[in-house]
Amino acid sequence: MALQSYAVKFGDNEDYLPGDTKAAIGSSKFWDSLKDVLALLRPLVDAPAKAESVDCTLADMGV
Repeated sequence: MALQSYAVKFGDNEDYLPGDTKAAIGSSKFWDSLKDVLALLRPLVDAPAKAESVDCTLADMGV
């Protein structure tokens, strides 16, 4: 398949990563910032599931 994802194609072989990418993912600051982003996005991930539930009301959507 020509459009394989990078991870599937190269596995965990870091030799194929660009140098700046290696530096970024090797930094603890990167991972700490990523945790902050995940905390901000979590409500957006949970919202559709709540909205699609059988007992969801208009008031729930406002909250």
